[in-house]
Amino acid sequence: MYTLTSSQRKALLTWLYIGIFMTIVQILLGGITRLTGSGLSITEWKPIMGALPPLNEQEWEKAFNAYQEIGQYKYLNNHFTLGDFKFIFFWEWFHRLWGRLIGIVFLVPFLYFWRKKYFTGNMTTSLVVLFVLGLLQAALGWIMVQSGLNENDLYVNHIRLAIHFVAALLLLAYEVWFVLQIRSVSLQFSPSRRYSTALLVFLGLITVQFIYGAFMAGLKAAPAAPTWPDINGSYIPASLTDQSWSSGTINVHFIHRTIAYTIGIAAILLYAGLKRLARDTANTSLRATLNYPLLFIALQITLGVLAVLNAPHIVLGHFGRYEIIALLHQLVAIGILMSVVPQLYLVSRKTPNA
Repeated sequence: MYTLTSSQRKALLTWLYIGIFMTIVQILLGGITRLTGSGLSITEWKPIMGALPPLNEQEWEKAFNAYQEIGQYKYLNNHFTLGDFKFIFFWEWFHRLWGRLIGIVFLVPFLYFWRKKYFTGNMTTSLVVLFVLGLLQAALGWIMVQSGLNENDLYVNHIRLAIHFVAALLLLAYEVWFVLQIRSVSLQFSPSRRYSTALLVFLGLITVQFIYGAFMAGLKAAPAAPTWPDINGSYIPASLTDQSWSSGTINVHFIHRTIAYTIGIAAILLYAGLKRLARDTANTSLRATLNYPLLFIALQITLGVLAVLNAPHIVLGHFGRYEIIALLHQLVAIGILMSVVPQLYLVSRKTPNA
């Protein structure tokens, strides 16, 4: 357990909760940027000077001209006016600006707390790792954007998109874990090798699902099979043997759906086991976490089905029903992760912060 006074713990938790909130908003802004087709609107990466948008008509024309050089404009958005470009530019610029704000909100309080000697044990090292992971996430974002800045591609590479998305979720999980370490003094623990292993496997399965969800998004795969429960009339598509399992749209559909059902069944089994563990050990902390994964997963499967069924209603350049459902789908994915991580923490520790 970290040795902190009550006021120190409260200050650190407030800071970290703000960071978690800002990270969630950043992930959702990434979703909005993707769903509005805004990700390739800024064709250069200027970590400092890029904080300012174009400030006059000449600068706007320069930015628009740079966008007109890439394939997305030439083959998809060549009807764009400067006003259209300003709309997509805003979302990408705001996404990057929010990332810069996260850095400031982390770094300034970190230096203050460090000077006031709030940090104990390995806390400083853990926070430095967190900051480095944040910088890495920004770099991964640019590497992803770069993949679409050419004359041939309409969108970013879906594999790089998946790496960027999953890295953001892992960063969020790291933040939640750190908060739990600080809150350890108020938590009850039920160490269990069986259930800690089961939850690690479960989180691994969820991570694979996040990857395939990103593949679905990056490949614009939803319209390829806008039916449910079948996939264009089949439950096991014939393309399984002749399409790529990472870039074939129908195969990605099949894998994403199959993992979703598997996660649903696993969640029910884990719920039963963890409920029994919480009862046998009289653990109120664990009992309080039991319902959330089930609720989020049920909601997530429902939203996934609705997203697929609404895929035919996608209108290029319009943020409509499908886009709203897809964004909620992404938000609930965050909820799943944040509901399972505390369960793993509570069954994997013999003593607080051990």
